[in-house]
Amino acid sequence: MSWFYADDNDNQHEVAEAELPGLITAGTIRRDTLIWNETMADWEKAQSVRADWFEGPDVPPELTNFQKKQIVAAGRAGPGGIPASKPADALASVRWCLAFLESFVSRFSHPSL
Repeated sequence: MSWFYADDNDNQHEVAEAELPGLITAGTIRRDTLIWNETMADWEKAQSVRADWFEGPDVPPELTNFQKKQIVAAGRAGPGGIPASKPADALASVRWCLAFLESFVSRFSHPSL
């Protein structure tokens, strides 16, 4: 039996049923991908049609190359393109905490006369 799925650009693709496991493993067809075959009245999310195709934990889709480039361009990329805070932000936070602690300690370290 042939199946159809709609990609992220709303393009429809016809595939044989035997191709579906590979497309699911590759992340081409996800839980929320709309699918249809001749026995169905309307397009439905893949997971609602065949939940057994998606056994296991939910995994977010991999970032596209465009998304990775945006993260890198914004200067927020850590290892593997994962967003990370800037060292300057961390240093500013540490300085603020030290200044706060210094004022707190100085306030209570002198006995009142």
